[in-house]
Amino acid sequence: MKEIEHISRGLFFNKKGELLFCKNKNKDNKEGYFYLPGGHIEFGEAGEKTLVREMVEETGAEPKELVYCGGFENFFRDGSGEHHEINLVFTGILPESITSREEHIDFEWMSLEKIGAVDLKPPGIQKIIGGWIKDRRMFWLNIDQTDVSL
Repeated sequence: MKEIEHISRGLFFNKKGELLFCKNKNKDNKEGYFYLPGGHIEFGEAGEKTLVREMVEETGAEPKELVYCGGFENFFRDGSGEHHEINLVFTGILPESITSREEHIDFEWMSLEKIGAVDLKPPGIQKIIGGWIKDRRMFWLNIDQTDVSL
């Protein structure tokens, strides 16, 4: 039986109002797609603790003042099969100087205008980010991409 992936993600802003994104590098070390930073929640681990652990592992920076701001459910297919994710999203504070400690990913601060011009996964995430910035209300979004091959 397939398992649901539980993931904790961060909405981190710098002083210019730019948002931090993780970018996946493909096998040729070229830029791939962008997504909110974070990682998989381990059994018995709280979502905000996951985000702290993942950010320290991936960047060496420890997020501060984490506050839950919403979530999204994502269904998709890729080369490895079908996936079902439940993502918890927290906002918080990170240092502005962020570098990756892992070869397969990088990090980039991005303006809200630039977000629309990049390959951002999952589709629809830009809408909930914009809505949250506008009214600071908790959000939930169900993203079903199972009819789309990624």
